[in-house]
Amino acid sequence: MSNPRYMVDMQMYQQIHVDNNPPVRKYGGPDVTEAISRNDPFSLLLPATIHGFGFHDKKWRTLSVKHLSDIKWNTEAFKHLVLHHTKKDLIEALIFSHNSVIVPTSTDVIEGWSV
Repeated sequence: MSNPRYMVDMQMYQQIHVDNNPPVRKYGGPDVTEAISRNDPFSLLLPATIHGFGFHDKKWRTLSVKHLSDIKWNTEAFKHLVLHHTKKDLIEALIFSHNSVIVPTSTDVIEGWSV
């Protein structure tokens, strides 16, 4: 696979690998200077390496932060899904109704006078 995908989920990694957490380095080394060369300010807050779960091989790997990038979503993928059109319509309706749920901001009859 030329471009594998990884999921970064530190909470799950730490739950699975309780005794396997490496000690945190106290001083920045050469790998810190690699991260500084990036234009993304968020990457400056990250360590040089981070753990990620590979979807292609189902294994946790140590990934270099300088090679990480945002997900590029394929918005046309649902149109190419091979599924009966009634099931696709049902799935699309469920997703649409889930995303359009409106949470009431207040149930007060008179603003500020809740019981």
